[in-house]
Amino acid sequence: MNRFFRNVIHASSRRLAIFIFLFALIVRLVFSIYSYRANVMQFFSDDVAYFHYGKEILRQGIFVTDLDGLGPYSSAVGPGIGWLISITFLLFGVGWMQLFVMNSMISAFTCSLAFLLFERYSSRLLAFALSIYLCLYFFVVGGGDVVVVVVLLLVVVS
Repeated sequence: MNRFFRNVIHASSRRLAIFIFLFALIVRLVFSIYSYRANVMQFFSDDVAYFHYGKEILRQGIFVTDLDGLGPYSSAVGPGIGWLISITFLLFGVGWMQLFVMNSMISAFTCSLAFLLFERYSSRLLAFALSIYLCLYFFVVGGGDVVVVVVLLLVVVS
């Protein structure tokens, strides 16, 4: 274990950030595949409206005027997330799994970015530990609000 901590301390920031990204991505992809196979989409509420909003943007263009395709939650969603979803659909195709994978990639990148921020304001070992915690923390893995967790951890570390 002592050798592991020495390697963390002496590794470059770039190598550690890449390691954290890959570790977080694997954890999130496993969770995404499990969630997809368990059909968690049936429990979504406004997410379904965002999904349809993304499809409608592809069909109607950037400004959606016909809201009939959005379902019962059409008044609860704004265009921002719908635009991001439509970009995902444009690049990777329309489907829930594509969204799960894109969400996993963005969230894993955020864990690496958090490491670089934590390292700047604390020790490298603490930054690595907090980033690994973010990689495994359930609410962040499940698509929770990563930014809030990062800011709270930065406040605690400072």
